[in-house]
Amino acid sequence: MSSYPTVLRIVTADILLTAVVIAVPYCPCVLFNTTGKFYSPNYPGNLENIECLFYHFRAPPGSLVQITFSTFSLPVRNPECTSSLRIFDSSPDGLVDPDESPSFTFCGHEIVSGTMFYSRDEHMLLQIQHGSASSKGFIGEYRFLPKENYLNDGVEIADCSYRVEKTKGVLYSPGYPYYYRSYINCTYILPQRKGHRIVLSSGEILLGKEASVDIFETTNGDSSSVLSLRVNFPIILLNRSLTIGADALSHNP
Repeated sequence: MSSYPTVLRIVTADILLTAVVIAVPYCPCVLFNTTGKFYSPNYPGNLENIECLFYHFRAPPGSLVQITFSTFSLPVRNPECTSSLRIFDSSPDGLVDPDESPSFTFCGHEIVSGTMFYSRDEHMLLQIQHGSASSKGFIGEYRFLPKENYLNDGVEIADCSYRVEKTKGVLYSPGYPYYYRSYINCTYILPQRKGHRIVLSSGEILLGKEASVDIFETTNGDSSSVLSLRVNFPIILLNRSLTIGADALSHNP
């Protein structure tokens, strides 16, 4: 009796697969699950006649994907991309719907050497669509980064509101190093201690045009003060995020 459900599941899967193949053009996928380098097909030879190909970067649970391009050369826009690299960086399960829009579409020389991209979760997919025109293609490196490396050194006391009690730490915008959410306000509270001063140093600040960072100091009744950072993230405009190093208890000279 136990074998019947197994056979039924296999037959059901075959029927589903057949239906998908009929509805959607065949698009092979190459899986990357260890750190290393990635190349366009036939690299360093010319790239041409790739109707559809996916590169799937799959990080371990609790990690994210970072890819860095060294070289990128596809046919230029005229006025649209006839050949392109499409980046899907927010898939929660490594799947992409046929009508899903990518996060980015690039062609020509639009990705400069050293450009990095990060996934929101464990999966990042690159889709290559290349016509008959010949081009050099691309090369890059990828690695997987633990999400725990990007936790704020503070206690979240409300939605995106943190209180920092450590003597030294790092503050991250929500979702760092991935893009922060639109229309969100975050506050980072650093209480000062007697005989010490608060020192902030910016490690990386790449914000959209409408974003703002306000730093203000309030004084308590016991003459102690609290330094607060209020960051307004109104809308995503190809922004990255905010990273600030906080030395909350450096000695006052």
